[in-house]
Amino acid sequence: MLDDILVVSGQVHRPIFDNKYSPDQAITKASFLDKQTRKLVVVFLPWHVPEWYAKKLQQKLACLRQASLIYYFNESIIATNTESVVSSFEYIALSIASDVNELSHRYGYTHIDLLGISLGNVAMCITAEKLKHFNKVIMLVPGDSLADPLWFGWRTRRLRHKLQRSGTTLTRLQKQWDILAPSSHVSTLRGHGVHIILAKRDRFIPYDFGRQLVRDLLAAHASVTFTESPFGHIATILAYLPDL
Repeated sequence: MLDDILVVSGQVHRPIFDNKYSPDQAITKASFLDKQTRKLVVVFLPWHVPEWYAKKLQQKLACLRQASLIYYFNESIIATNTESVVSSFEYIALSIASDVNELSHRYGYTHIDLLGISLGNVAMCITAEKLKHFNKVIMLVPGDSLADPLWFGWRTRRLRHKLQRSGTTLTRLQKQWDILAPSSHVSTLRGHGVHIILAKRDRFIPYDFGRQLVRDLLAAHASVTFTESPFGHIATILAYLPDL
């Protein structure tokens, strides 16, 4: 219900696409907080996240005496230029993997957890392939792909209409963005504990796409657990703070 109300009322930020955007602008901000511990949590934030949520999450991790590295992403990482979208996520993955590997060497982190939230799960899965090591993975309201949730999600209807007017079909988008799909990276996650939180009333990344990701992980013999929130996308994100 909250998903519907906020979209209709306009309180969910509507994407504004910057024609001057380039993939090397995909990361707008990173926040690192070291708690003199051997455990680091890398957080891949959702699209258009309010900064207060990220700060609250970082404070929670600090209370748990865990270092945190949190990334904010440019709203233009998702756009009608489908090739730019792929380049943006490749840039994100290379940049974050480089940061994490460097910090791990500098501070001696022996335990690295990955937390992906909503769209951030796409970036997290691609980055995971480039990390030297990581431990647990938590995926909050993920989908099995990028193309399908964008096509059927309420929040991205405007973008879907733009793609359709340019001649892009769902089948074409699925092929172009297959490399970005979390389900294309289940082999990378297979050797790690994966916990997934799904929202039963999700209108942004419909529940069935997250459930498909769970099935794909199980088919790959991954060690995966999942829980279901009775709420929608936004309410689940706002209500959830990880007990890592």
